[in-house]
Amino acid sequence: MSLACMDLAFQHAQSHLVQSGYSVRVAPPPVLALLKMVAFADRPAERQRDLEDLAHLLDEYVDERSERRWTDALDCAEFDLAPAYLLGLDIQRVMRTDNHEKAVEAFLELVEPASHHHTLMRGSGPLRWKTEEHPLLRRLQAFRAGMAAGDG
Repeated sequence: MSLACMDLAFQHAQSHLVQSGYSVRVAPPPVLALLKMVAFADRPAERQRDLEDLAHLLDEYVDERSERRWTDALDCAEFDLAPAYLLGLDIQRVMRTDNHEKAVEAFLELVEPASHHHTLMRGSGPLRWKTEEHPLLRRLQAFRAGMAAGDG
């Protein structure tokens, strides 16, 4: 089991109240996405649920009413791609080392458009992806654009 990016889970953990007087520290969504990428890349045959979770994050990371769609995602090509763009932007902002970057690249290589994993991930995405042309490819491109924007 790979522990890549676990340092980010501890570094960026946020307290969440579970019940009165009891809170737990959890990693924020960009770090969880990174951990899911690492887990899938480590054991792709056993971690297909991570593909489904990541597909939904690429589509629903921010809600349609989020102010960030109009502020942080201005460079995003299409309104529907803003969640993927912002996820890439936020992941880039939390990454600290080359190993973090390599973990993302390893995942992205596994889900290249011609791969079996791309087909699985596209099929496990939201239902509306069934009516779109190249839904996962477009979101992965927006994700990469967000990472590139966060690098500067």
